[in-house]
Amino acid sequence: MKLILLALALCFNAVAAINVIAPTLETGALHKYFWMDYDKKVEAFKKTNLNSIMQKRGLDLLSRPKDEVLWSKFENGSAYYFFFTNIDSPITERFLIQRIKKTVKYFKDNKAEPYKIETSYLVEAFKTWTGYPVAEGTLKASDGHDGIFSNLGRNKTKVIYKEFETGVGTIEGLAMDTTVWPFDNGSLYYGTKYDREGEKLFDKVSFTDSQKWTLNVEVRKDSYLVESPELGLKATN
Repeated sequence: MKLILLALALCFNAVAAINVIAPTLETGALHKYFWMDYDKKVEAFKKTNLNSIMQKRGLDLLSRPKDEVLWSKFENGSAYYFFFTNIDSPITERFLIQRIKKTVKYFKDNKAEPYKIETSYLVEAFKTWTGYPVAEGTLKASDGHDGIFSNLGRNKTKVIYKEFETGVGTIEGLAMDTTVWPFDNGSLYYGTKYDREGEKLFDKVSFTDSQKWTLNVEVRKDSYLVESPELGLKATN
């Protein structure tokens, strides 16, 4: 135990900048079971809602290639994708904040300008300290990102562009003390929906350290594109 605490202290003293990574699908799926042997991790994950939902979409997270970080497909006019994110170094703050601005643009007849634009916002917080020294300062479950976007028909394109900012800081009026988890103590997560609450809280977030990254999804009649340059993700047909 002393060695573990010493290692954590060394990590925290050498404060690292927030660095968001995309772990392999298997690593992301099994991350929350950090105290179990591998076989027990697999059995535990198989019982989760995430596994059931992804199986219905044709994705078996544990049977994918060991180095795969992004799964996607284009089927019956819809683009599907799934990947995980996490941070690569522990933090001293008791929670990690993530805010997202989502812009959806609709194009037709190959025109350069969209005929409709929709913008929405979401704010999330992830608990990073739970009393397990070996895993303190990290996300207890990797953040899963999944999407299903249908095409709009012939000569139409839908572009979904998400701007993420992930890091440490405060949410005015809601999470001002970074030394405590300010939400339900039995929960590892707090999040709005893409609604008025998300829009209201978006500008109340103040970061002291963060990373910005993006996700771009384009869906056409017979093709799709999913990419995040910052995370090194790209898939198309």
